[in-house]
Amino acid sequence: MERAEGDPAPPGWHSRDIEDLPWPVLLRVAVCRGVLCMLITLLVVAFIPRAFGFTGTTVVTGSMTPVIQPGDVALVWPLDEYLPGQVILFPNPAHVEQRTIHRIVEVRADGMLVTKGDANEVADSTPVDPDTVIGVGRILIPVIGLPIVWAANGAILLVLVTVLLGALLIRGTLTVEFFPRSRKARFARAVIEASVMMAMLVVAALVVNVGLARASHAFFVDRTAASATWAMVPPPDPTETCAIENWVYQVSNKKATADFQVVNRTDEPISASPTPWQLTWRFTGDEQAEKVKGNSIAQSITQVGDTVTYIPKPSATIEPGAAVAGQVEVRSDSGTFNPPTDFFLNGLPCAFVPVPPGQELIIIDPPSPTPAADSRTSPIPPPAG
Repeated sequence: MERAEGDPAPPGWHSRDIEDLPWPVLLRVAVCRGVLCMLITLLVVAFIPRAFGFTGTTVVTGSMTPVIQPGDVALVWPLDEYLPGQVILFPNPAHVEQRTIHRIVEVRADGMLVTKGDANEVADSTPVDPDTVIGVGRILIPVIGLPIVWAANGAILLVLVTVLLGALLIRGTLTVEFFPRSRKARFARAVIEASVMMAMLVVAALVVNVGLARASHAFFVDRTAASATWAMVPPPDPTETCAIENWVYQVSNKKATADFQVVNRTDEPISASPTPWQLTWRFTGDEQAEKVKGNSIAQSITQVGDTVTYIPKPSATIEPGAAVAGQVEVRSDSGTFNPPTDFFLNGLPCAFVPVPPGQELIIIDPPSPTPAADSRTSPIPPPAG
């Protein structure tokens, strides 16, 4: 039925001034506009830097978890030199139309880069030519690319839910009440206003929670960590993160047992569950890490070239200011055992604290064999008389 000229408009029929809105509508508008501003900010951060030379990519796999999650947008910047620990974007050697974002674990003598996903057990089989590298990771924007990941994986229902939430978010920013023609649906309007507000609060909580949680361990920039995932930061001072202490070899012939301690110098625990932390280092000689000892905190150890990756058991959490002990068997064909270098814990550089000179090697000499008695060399004394 049409409204006669001069009749008052039903509540919410027109967009109204903020001061005239009922409290449920006012809260809904405020929450929806706040969430919309947050998402627009993320989109701006994801796209504006591209105008200044950054290259962006949406991560669709989990090979770099927990550092980079599927749905994150990574922005990279080209460099002239690449170093171990950097996260780089490069064409997949097996499928050049695809891009891969992995961490450098070794720079070979010929300049080729050995890469590895943080969540992978072994390094990539094909080294990367530095001339093909697109850039080094500089900015990481969390979750903003999730709809692209869902679409790529065929999760159409999640894409539709995202579209509906987006439409609800935009509708919620308008100062127009629901059910504008009905004067008798105050309860229904209040329920819808509250539902929209709660849905947007959940979206905001997820974005903020993921952003803050990821900010604590987004080891992304250079050698390399971003103390926040939303901006470029310099690499941290290794003395502020972790330390390797009491590295001592117990040497027997051409094999040795290396004992050491990993010290947490941060204010947060370094948890090994659900994803174990990783300790990497580089040997300077012909040392080869063969296996972990039975009483070690490690569950596996691998070596590619001179770079060793040490993965602990899920129970090996390092509390703030505390240390955990590690032990690994090492072989050297030359019989020379040198202190390692370039320690990284989850991609963060670790300080190496050498033991006092003269205490880095403990020589274990095998026991000298005791000659067996030989009756032929013991003359029998002649009988008396």
